[in-house]
Amino acid sequence: MRPGRAAERGALLLGGLASLTLAGGLLGILVAAVWWGWPRLSLGLLTRAPEHGMTAGGILPAVAGTLILIGLMLVVVVPVGTLAGIYLHEYAPARSRVTRAVLLALEGLAGVPPVIVGLFGFGFFVQYVGGRIDRWLFGGEVTYRTPSLLWAALTLAVLTLPPWC
Repeated sequence: MRPGRAAERGALLLGGLASLTLAGGLLGILVAAVWWGWPRLSLGLLTRAPEHGMTAGGILPAVAGTLILIGLMLVVVVPVGTLAGIYLHEYAPARSRVTRAVLLALEGLAGVPPVIVGLFGFGFFVQYVGGRIDRWLFGGEVTYRTPSLLWAALTLAVLTLPPWC
């Protein structure tokens, strides 16, 4: 057997063992969660609000907030991403500077870590856009310059947009 082939098999074996170790650990966590959590599961977990400082009760507000957030994000991403993708790939001149700049920006945005996009979303949408809305519509009274589902949905839309196009 040539030396390169043995190293390849050794790396494959180590990779397989690492995968099995991780899968076994995940399976162990899932089994423990089901084993100790099953007696505590009830319909009330999904239909009630948290109680006693969030140490009892249910998770209904968290589930509802997540569903609303995803719905708002989809309302923004689906039309904008679909129309942008169709335009960029079907109608925009391929050699245009604008087309190349937009495609480069989308590729660059796809490589940005989600934490950075979240910080950008907070800074841009909450502080800048929300502050401008408050100044223009409410005379500076803080109304939209606070974190909300709208700003979170727009931040997730920015995060989701590059693969969509």
